[in-house]
Amino acid sequence: MFFEKEVKEMKRIVLLILIAMLLTGCGMGIEMGWYNLSDFVLPDDYEFLALIDELRTPFLIAEYMTENFKYKYSTLIAKSPYELWKIKVGDCNDFSLYGIFFAYCNEYETWQIRIFFDNSDIKHWLGVYKAKNQSLYEYTNNQNYGGNEKSSFEAIVNDHCEFSDRNWIKYEVYNYDLDIIEKKTQP
Repeated sequence: MFFEKEVKEMKRIVLLILIAMLLTGCGMGIEMGWYNLSDFVLPDDYEFLALIDELRTPFLIAEYMTENFKYKYSTLIAKSPYELWKIKVGDCNDFSLYGIFFAYCNEYETWQIRIFFDNSDIKHWLGVYKAKNQSLYEYTNNQNYGGNEKSSFEAIVNDHCEFSDRNWIKYEVYNYDLDIIEKKTQP
């Protein structure tokens, strides 16, 4: 009898955790939804390793993602680049991680921007790239890449928000090692 009471309480706790996860938005907080690329171990999979060499520019990466991946909102922890490649379904966090991983492997500087919108709990992630000796940043909006060259992270956020007809209240820029390198809040 005592054991049944503990089991019921444990089930309630697990259920509350699952509900909390489901109620969080695209790009949940780093604590819940982030995949740390520094911990990613390359798999022993020839096709995946060959793809790293093949997708050597942000344009090729985004073109591959557009042709091969489907968007599906998820509240679970972000997928590793390999997991996304295998299942071919992910959200903006998964796509931006995939893009910056492949670009980083091909010697691009890479970042992720997490955008917080007004009137929404949902956040959005963008992958950002800069080739060596280039002064402008380029970014992908989920899968799409259109040579969106901008001079600053804020210009990228503004461009994305104009395109998606949304307003941002805050953004955070993370480097490849998960360090926040820029934060801005609307006045």
